[in-house]
Amino acid sequence: MKKIIIIVTPIVIAVFLIVTTGILFSSYNNECYTIKKDGIGKQCIIITNWWDERVYITTPTQNIACDVICEYQKTTEQENLKSESIEFSQGQIKLDDLFLDVQIADNDLKRMRGLMFQEQLPFDKGMLFVFDKPDLYSIWMPNMKFYLDIIWFDNAGNVVHIQKNIMPCQTALEIQTCPIISPNIDSRYILEVTSGFVDKFNITKDSKFSWVLPDTLYVP
Repeated sequence: MKKIIIIVTPIVIAVFLIVTTGILFSSYNNECYTIKKDGIGKQCIIITNWWDERVYITTPTQNIACDVICEYQKTTEQENLKSESIEFSQGQIKLDDLFLDVQIADNDLKRMRGLMFQEQLPFDKGMLFVFDKPDLYSIWMPNMKFYLDIIWFDNAGNVVHIQKNIMPCQTALEIQTCPIISPNIDSRYILEVTSGFVDKFNITKDSKFSWVLPDTLYVP
């Protein structure tokens, strides 16, 4: 009987933590939730608009509760993004000798949405992420439906990094473990295109893009 109690108690505690934290998340607007690793171990960070808790994971019970809450948070944010109507500005760029029609993601909401939930693009179309200034910018692939080639450009339109054939993250498990692609070099523009584009059109570190339309916006 004692063995049964030892097994059941952590499960009960985990369920309690999951349910109570779920109530908190449904009642308040949470700003951020993440799980990260540092030099000590796995850290569970829960931040709402009124509550900031940082708990180091030391038991399986805490780990289960933290992972479930994380999945709840990610799912909620993704459903909100999917239901929200976002209109992207349209533009055209020239990459080497190739003309591309691009959707322009030039604010936080558009950049967060990206190509989520969209069908695979033909090779003459893409999405261009535009930032206010050069910096280190990362990309990840939750709720994507197709593989991507991604190209990072500097302020002058020169290629600084290329990543090919990046896998989409669609299932709950894939989204929870979805890798973040983080080039260790400053960029100002990021172009997402269908996988195979880079090889098909021989895009290299010597390639360069320029604006065709709108030709008066996003100047250095």
